Amino acid sequence: MAERHGLVVEVGEELASLRRVLTHRDLQLTAYRCSARGVAVGERLRFARLSELESLALSTAVRRLIGALPGLGRWPRQNP
Repeated sequence: MAERHGLVVEVGEELASLRRVLTHRDLQLTAYRCSARGVAVGERLRFARLSELESLALSTAVRRLIGALPGLGRWPRQNP
């Protein structure tokens, strides 16, 4: 990450994990608490606020992993 994107990342505790079975793949997705130092460099890399995530093109598996994170309450948020 440092060489390619200008970030030094420290990986901490595991926050959530889920397994997805697709036709030809077995996926294990895991989210970790991380801290990053530096400036994100590159067109394909950026930080997003939690409030932005619902509008991003994320796979169903990634959305489910985000929903499994502790402390988020109900995610994605439902419109009233």
